[in-house]
Amino acid sequence: MPLCLAALIHNPGEPQDPRLDPDLSWLKRLGVDGLAVYTSLGLAGLERGRRDGEVETWLRGLEERVERQFLAADAAGLVPHLFFDPMAVHADGSMDHLCCENESSVCPSHPELADTLRGRLSRLLERFPGVAGVVLNLDGGALERLPHLRSSDVYGASCRRCRGAGNAERILRLVRSAAEVTGDRTLIVRAWNERLGGLHDLPELAAEVSTGLLSLPGTAEVLLSFKHTGGDFERGRGWNRASLACGAAPVLYEFQCQPEFEGKGAIPCWLGGVWRDGEPGPVRPGGEHADAVPMGLAAATREVN
Repeated sequence: MPLCLAALIHNPGEPQDPRLDPDLSWLKRLGVDGLAVYTSLGLAGLERGRRDGEVETWLRGLEERVERQFLAADAAGLVPHLFFDPMAVHADGSMDHLCCENESSVCPSHPELADTLRGRLSRLLERFPGVAGVVLNLDGGALERLPHLRSSDVYGASCRRCRGAGNAERILRLVRSAAEVTGDRTLIVRAWNERLGGLHDLPELAAEVSTGLLSLPGTAEVLLSFKHTGGDFERGRGWNRASLACGAAPVLYEFQCQPEFEGKGAIPCWLGGVWRDGEPGPVRPGGEHADAVPMGLAAATREVN
């Protein structure tokens, strides 16, 4: 079944005035099915009851923001989705045993990380029982800009333990642990990472991960999510080739509503035309063939899936 999901992007570290919350009913009228609330990413590695007043205040405020946005989504007829960082931990030193040997980065191959992930995600889903899906965010750098939290890039092998596992093995271990908790909820594995040489831009890695997804436990529907461009949202990047190597795994394409790198609306947005008509030149998902024709993202998404 096709899924059209909107992401509400607010920095969890910045205060948000409720009076500035958008009217979500127009998304429903456009045919959007659900809403992924990026603010929830800041809840991933923190626990209540640590007797730290500053952390408690931060958590309480963030939970209220997330709950308000989930309630607004529900009122608009949009199913809410939670963002979750699988390697997020509290930065107070209590989780240092999960770090790479002699390093400060969280170790993606630590044997206790899977149990920690399952526990944190379970508690978040208990806190927000109406959540219909989870967006697994593999770009740990996003949390480094938030207070009280520490995370790591899944590709940043820094010790003997994690260097012994390949990128696909590390990713699938995290996805498998999350799938054991999500049950029949949709699980979206977001491929984007600021570091080159990852799931978002390597077709061979995307193919290996996609094959591994077919053997996941449970009943969760698992999708891989890619920016439609081969890199970040910049003009002329071309189609994301890694997204075409996913075989039978369903693919969700990310499309940005405004050009982040082109003046935030100071010049005309080129993305609308890409959605309708495709980029100039042979960008059909089938490949760079002479007989290929430009195809809009909406039509290309149906063809890939």
